[in-house]
Amino acid sequence: PPPPCTPSYPTCGAFYPPNPSTFYTTSVALNANAGTWGTGCPGNNNRVTYQVSSDNFATNLSLPANCANTPAGNGCIAGLPAYDTTYKWRAILNNGSNSVTCGPWTIITKSTPAWWQAVGGGDIYGVNVQSIIPDTVPAERRFIILN
Repeated sequence: PPPPCTPSYPTCGAFYPPNPSTFYTTSVALNANAGTWGTGCPGNNNRVTYQVSSDNFATNLSLPANCANTPAGNGCIAGLPAYDTTYKWRAILNNGSNSVTCGPWTIITKSTPAWWQAVGGGDIYGVNVQSIIPDTVPAERRFIILN
């Protein structure tokens, strides 16, 4: 007969986004991988469950179904509920026999700073208008013309 299986624990490996990360959106891709998956008995069934919290995991946010018990290597798109909020996220790696919790890591969501100036006393109106101009654009060229 084959030797008995001895289960072992997964270890934490690479994760995305880097810690800490700031986003100007509330839709954030999470991905965590094992350093090693260890041994699951009778065989490995490697899965990842993602958790996100704004209160240090006293409660977890409700995440899409693809964020719970997802196959290893699949990420999760977390729809976070609010801008200007600091969240913690972590990943629970399970190989079918044992689990390890990796993290927590920090995500900060920021609202896009709005700046608009009416030239000549005109009015400016907008609905969900965003103006993100990268710092790589010279200061004298950072403007938007709305007609």
